[in-house]
Amino acid sequence: MEREIAYKILCEVLLEGKYASLQMKKDLKRLPKEKRGLVTELVNGVLRHFYLLCYQFKDEIKEGTDKRYVILLCMAIYERLFLHKQSYTSNEYVSILKDKHDRSFINAILRKERMLKEPDMSTDEGSATYYSLPLWLYKMLKAQYDKKMLDIILDDLSHTPEVFYRINHQKASYLDLEHLDIEVLNEDSFTSKRNLIETKEFLEGYFYIQDLNSAKIYKELDLKKGDVFLDLCAAPGSKTFNALEHVDISDAISNDMNPKRAKLIKDKARELGFGELLVTSTDARAIDPKIIRRADKILIDAPCSGLGVLKRKPDIRYHLKPEDIDDLIVLQRSILEHTLEAMKEGAILVYSTCTLDTKENSRMIKNVLKTHPEMLLLEEKLYLDHACADRFYSAKLTKSA
Repeated sequence: MEREIAYKILCEVLLEGKYASLQMKKDLKRLPKEKRGLVTELVNGVLRHFYLLCYQFKDEIKEGTDKRYVILLCMAIYERLFLHKQSYTSNEYVSILKDKHDRSFINAILRKERMLKEPDMSTDEGSATYYSLPLWLYKMLKAQYDKKMLDIILDDLSHTPEVFYRINHQKASYLDLEHLDIEVLNEDSFTSKRNLIETKEFLEGYFYIQDLNSAKIYKELDLKKGDVFLDLCAAPGSKTFNALEHVDISDAISNDMNPKRAKLIKDKARELGFGELLVTSTDARAIDPKIIRRADKILIDAPCSGLGVLKRKPDIRYHLKPEDIDDLIVLQRSILEHTLEAMKEGAILVYSTCTLDTKENSRMIKNVLKTHPEMLLLEEKLYLDHACADRFYSAKLTKSA
């Protein structure tokens, strides 16, 4: 049953363009909790290594072979090579197929003993296959980073992401959470070997889910008592909550253009004990300039290609196209232009993304500074801490007289 569900999800993601997280959220409900782990492992594992898995049997199938069979073979070989399951699991995969001829074809391939075959890493094609990246994406990253940095970024993809939690200082201290088997990482963030989502403490707002590096972005704002804070692209709201936890700011405005996401931010703020947060639902490119002008500190956590969260969302690499990045760059620049025109002198703006694409990060800021000489770049950061955390970029700017 678990393998059939994983197979269904992978076919929907790779053949129909659906998103793995949404499909798993829907389909895992059909299984008891103790059986959900294998589905999650198979879906995410195959997506992280899909091209490399295909490489293992590429000489054993004909061009044009039904892609559903390819996905099934990848699942079985993933279990054998990465999870070290015995070959008897092959029978379970073969049984998924209805047609006897199809079963015979798949079984013939799965009967072979295998060790992991690595492609020729001296070529771009081989490296892209090994890291299971589309060739265009591998070449883009190679062009943007030196070899040392590229190796760090690529090796990073092999790590399994962890769930990180952010303590809500308004409601709890680490002493209140000791019984949850937590590992404290810093004053704000922790992990646990347990799943804490359904604990009483989580449901009562003692902590919330937020990536370790994401939780550091708000510190770049240098929030002070009495500041007016504006979070322009706020969903799911965690960076707004970070600000509210630590600083007695006079006013906070959290904005997201999607009304449903905006409502979720408002509801979560209430659950965490922050009261009735002012949440607006407006396109950040068209938000009232008077609102921007009021703010002392502004955060633009911009829509981006998500290349910094490939460990957590491995299906991004199969959905993303070069033209998608071009569209995102136009969107990011439009949000920045509208904000820069309206922000007051002396205000601080932090622009952040969860991507490693320099066109959306450092080159974006460099181009903005060329056309806005009144803006000063105070600091740039690439967040690469902790192998199992997401990757972020931030640029801190201020408007001079």
